[in-house]
Amino acid sequence: MIRSSIAPSRQLLSPTTGRQWLQSSRVRGGLVGKKHYSRTRKAPVISKAIPTLDGVVLPVRGNNAFTTSAILANDSHVRSPPSPSSESAIAPEGVPRPPQSHPVQTSPGSSVDGRAQPPPETNTPPPPPPPAPKKGGRFRRFLIYLIFTTGLAYAGGIWLSLTSDNFHDFFTEYVPYGEEAVLYVEEQDFRRRFPNAARQITRRVTGPREEGQNVTIPGKSGLSWKVSEEESEAKEAGSDVSRKGKHMSATEVNKEKTAAVEQVKAKKEAAPAIKKETTPAESKKPALEEARSPALPTASPVQPLSIAIEDEPTVQELMRIVNDLISVVNADESSSRFTSTLSKAKADFEKLGERIIAAKQESYKFAQEEIEKARADMEKSANELIRRIDEVRADDAAQFREEYEAERERLARAYQEKIKIELQRVQEVSEQRLRNELVEQAIELNRKFLSDVRSLVENEREGRLSKLSELTANVGELERLTAEWNSVVDTNLTTQQLQVAVDAVRSALENSDIPRPFINELVAVKELAAGDPVVDAAISSISPVAYQRGIPSSAQIIERFRRLATEVRKASLLPENAGIASHAASYMMSKVMFKKQGSEEGDDVESILTRTETLLEEGRLDDAAREMNSLQGWSKILSKDWLADVRRVLEVNQALELIETEARLRCLQVE
Repeated sequence: MIRSSIAPSRQLLSPTTGRQWLQSSRVRGGLVGKKHYSRTRKAPVISKAIPTLDGVVLPVRGNNAFTTSAILANDSHVRSPPSPSSESAIAPEGVPRPPQSHPVQTSPGSSVDGRAQPPPETNTPPPPPPPAPKKGGRFRRFLIYLIFTTGLAYAGGIWLSLTSDNFHDFFTEYVPYGEEAVLYVEEQDFRRRFPNAARQITRRVTGPREEGQNVTIPGKSGLSWKVSEEESEAKEAGSDVSRKGKHMSATEVNKEKTAAVEQVKAKKEAAPAIKKETTPAESKKPALEEARSPALPTASPVQPLSIAIEDEPTVQELMRIVNDLISVVNADESSSRFTSTLSKAKADFEKLGERIIAAKQESYKFAQEEIEKARADMEKSANELIRRIDEVRADDAAQFREEYEAERERLARAYQEKIKIELQRVQEVSEQRLRNELVEQAIELNRKFLSDVRSLVENEREGRLSKLSELTANVGELERLTAEWNSVVDTNLTTQQLQVAVDAVRSALENSDIPRPFINELVAVKELAAGDPVVDAAISSISPVAYQRGIPSSAQIIERFRRLATEVRKASLLPENAGIASHAASYMMSKVMFKKQGSEEGDDVESILTRTETLLEEGRLDDAAREMNSLQGWSKILSKDWLADVRRVLEVNQALELIETEARLRCLQVE
């Protein structure tokens, strides 16, 4: 700021005086000596020297380059005359005298020794007396003093702005260009303290990146309880709260598109946040400040890219990426730097889309021509095939007719022979039937004889046969009882196996260090139940999330409750519309609150936590869940996940108890 205010004042000095001062400062700084110039130049340098009246050789511009050959005389009274057009207020006697300078290199490829050489002898007449100095320069001095005073005022204002917040607000609001000056000084101070900060912010991550993955900002961010309630209400309205998982949402697409814009805004807000943390005086500012207007006018936004190619997923994906990039640049405050580049890239993409459409049309036209050629060849081949088929069909018809006649004659002869054979067999069958009737009569006589003999024998052995019948009846009754007892034993065995399977499920849930699925155990219980409707209903009442992900054991629930109780105590004093100060106050008050012991009565958070802990130690999960469900406000929101786990544990335990009861009822029914 100070340099920029003093720089215009340099132009007010006399050209001759300024050149002499600069030459004197170069000589004092030790810059005179051996000077080497580049050997490769586009045009030769023509060095000229114009001798003046007082023996000073002045350099002359030649071919757009200054020659540095200037030999000064050793006379202490030699000085350059003032320019007649100069309006400098400095008297010629007050101009500093340039010291003796060494000869300077005048041509490329040569070097001049730094030792002093005697000046060339010049036969110039003595200089004329200098003209009388002009009086005046009051306005120039006033302007210089005004610029210097303004620079000091701006410097002091910037320094006070960095140390005082009130003066910072006044200086940046009412002083012209005060905000830009303060921001420039703060930026330079930040870069001096953290030289690698800008590089780390703009550093690009070179790790592996999955295609199609979008950058998103977590939804549950911030400290306001309203955000959590709005999200929970949206979930309850659009999905089933009885199961977990991703549900359909109409806002997810918009969130994915604006994720890149929010990421750019977050990066821009990161740098001012770092600078505010490093300044102790600026930490007293309020958390919310009004957004400042941009220093430069925003450029017109670039319109999104649109290519009418819907059947090409690659082109659509590329168009989506370009549109996301355009939306990010449009959202950026410095988008004017990328507008021309994006417009050019957009035009190139549109040309590429036109070329793709033209290529597709040419391919379609070529394919249509090939299809027409193939269709003509196919019709020609089909006609030829039909003609050949007709010829073959006619030949086959004649051949079949001949074969038919020959076969008909053969069948006629075969039928004649068959009729003769049938007549012969009928005759043989009739003769055989007569013989069979005779044999049947003989058999009937023999059967009648045997029945008579058996009746006589039974009459004689009536006593022995009756005992054998009773023995057979007893054996049948014994077999029936054995079959019934076998079914009873099988039922008891199935019931015992069902009880063992239920015990296996319970032991798997109690002995596991971490929640694990118990699908296999439930499948075994269902198979052993053999379609029992009570067991099936009990298993179906268990939430799929419980047996797919597992449920925590009683020890894990108690341990998690103790961690939850600490967080609930921190939020126990929060009102419904709590802010940052309320959160901080509640956290500090929770550190000095006394923890109750035993069975306390009351509706406050500490009494409910004490009763819940006592019930959990006694193993009464149901009563503990009812106690925690009576919490209100932030305490209930914090304990929502713990209550959900306890409900799943209670559902599983209730289902297992129902299955065990059904197994006992089976045993009682069998007995």
